[in-house]
Amino acid sequence: MNHNRPIIVRDLTVRCLLMGTVIAGAVLFGNPGFAVAKPKVVSTVTGEVTGVVSGDILTLTVDGESRSFRLDGIDAPNAGQPFAEESRDAVSKLLLGKTVRVDVLDTSRDGETLGRVWRGKSSVNKYLITQGWAWHDAPNTSAKSLAAAEQLAKQAKRGLWAQGDPVAPWQWVTSQETPEGDAGAVLEVAWSFLEAMKDNDVEAAKKLMTKKAAASASANFSGSDDETERDYELGAVAITGTTASVKVDMSDDAMSNEGKLLLKQESGAWRVHGMAMVLGEEGPEFTIDFENPEKSLEPLVEGLGEAVKQGF
Repeated sequence: MNHNRPIIVRDLTVRCLLMGTVIAGAVLFGNPGFAVAKPKVVSTVTGEVTGVVSGDILTLTVDGESRSFRLDGIDAPNAGQPFAEESRDAVSKLLLGKTVRVDVLDTSRDGETLGRVWRGKSSVNKYLITQGWAWHDAPNTSAKSLAAAEQLAKQAKRGLWAQGDPVAPWQWVTSQETPEGDAGAVLEVAWSFLEAMKDNDVEAAKKLMTKKAAASASANFSGSDDETERDYELGAVAITGTTASVKVDMSDDAMSNEGKLLLKQESGAWRVHGMAMVLGEEGPEFTIDFENPEKSLEPLVEGLGEAVKQGF
C-alpha cells in the first residue's frame, strides 16, 4: 500500500470529531486543518545560565535555585547523534554565564519544563535554528517563524546542514530505538483510520482506536453529508516509547495546513486516541483528546471565538 499517495475524503476532520466532539464538527465545515496545541506562558523568570545539557536544554540559577528548561520549538541532536557535541558546545559558548529571560510555558517535554529564552529582545530559540545548531521541532510546534529560520539555515548550509542531509532527532530516535516494523504498523493504523473516515464507516474507525476513545464516541454520530473534497497525505512518523504521531498534510491551493493523528500502544497494538488541529492557516490551535473529549471543549470554544473574530 502506498501511504504517500493523496486520498480524497469528504470533510475528514468533521468525521474524526465523532469521538465525543460532534459539537465541534458542526462548526468546522469551513476550512478544517491540523496543528499542535499552542502552549501558554504562565510566568517569566530571569537567571544565569549555569549549565548546557544539550543544544536544547539549559540549566539556570533563578533566585538561588537551579532550574532546567527545554527550549520550546527547537530540537537539537541527541547524545550519540552526529553534531550533538558541536551543538552543545556552540550553545555553551553563546549562553554559559550569561543572564537570560525565560517565558515559562504550561507544558513540558520529557520531564523538562518548556521555555522561550531571550537575550534582550532577541529570541535564543530562533537564533539557534537560524545558525543551524538545532532543527525546528516540527512534530511538536507549527511556528512559521521557526520553520522559516530552518529554511534559511538549510539554504546557507550552516551548522548541522553542512552535513548534507542530516537526520532529525525524532527520526533518529525512531531508527535507533524503535523495533523494526513499528513505524510501518503506525502508518498502517493511521491510514486505515483515515480510510474508514473517508468511507463514513464509524464502526471500522472505532476498532482502530483505544478502548476508552471508542467508548467515548457519540452513539448518535452517523457521519457527515458535507460534499467538500479535500486531499490528505500521510507524512513522517514519530515514535517515543508507547506513543506515536503521524503527520497529516492537507495543503491545497488556498492554504498550507499540517497536523497530526495521535496514537499509542494498547494491548500490543497501535491505536488512535486523538488529533491536533487548527482552524485555518493561522487560526487558533488546539488538541482533541478522543479519550477525554469533555476536556477538549473549553479550548475548542475559545478557538471558535477566535475563529469568529478572524472571519472563518
